[in-house]
Amino acid sequence: MLSLHEHNEQERTVEILAALQRGASIALISDAGTPLISDPGYGLVTAVALAGHRIIPLPGACAAVTALSVAGLPTDTFTFAGFSPGKRGARKEFFQRFGGQSETFIYYESPKRLLAGLEQLVEVVGSDRQLVVARELTKMHEVLLRGSAGELLGRLQSDPGQCRGEIVVLVAGVSRLQRSELDTDAERLLALLIDELPITRAAQIVARYRKLPKRQVYQRALALQE
Repeated sequence: MLSLHEHNEQERTVEILAALQRGASIALISDAGTPLISDPGYGLVTAVALAGHRIIPLPGACAAVTALSVAGLPTDTFTFAGFSPGKRGARKEFFQRFGGQSETFIYYESPKRLLAGLEQLVEVVGSDRQLVVARELTKMHEVLLRGSAGELLGRLQSDPGQCRGEIVVLVAGVSRLQRSELDTDAERLLALLIDELPITRAAQIVARYRKLPKRQVYQRALALQE
């Protein structure tokens, strides 16, 4: 067995390609779940494919998809964003980027960052957004917590024991009704203002003009800017 991680993937790729050239059969496995899902291996798979070797997928359980199957949130489209960033500023941008989408948004969270992350999520998407926090899926102490962002934040703050283990957070998307409120002239105005003003100021003007929540308009402005 050979270890493969973010610090040695390039070196290991050279070794593995040489072994494949000699006719070896090699399996890439992960500690849990499907390889490459928030794990190293992308570079290796790319190099092996470019070298012309056959790659056979043998998927294991994936926490993101497992959680989605029982969350009770829309599954027709969804975004999986991996682990949330560790730094507060980057984490806020992370929630602003994905929290304004119409599809279900899924991310992994560290137990140490769960409460701080949920506090920021509430700041960005509001306390009424529906969430599911899934812990220890398929294990003895599996727990699924459902409710609004504000409710679940309060519940976890009062019971820190629920912040342990491997955690998946699922965030309901912005409803189509909410998104349609920025159609036509308001969205065109927002797009024009983004070119002339800081994005926060542009969102404030459109929110006042259409009497909409500033947070909602700001999230749409971020999407337009991208």
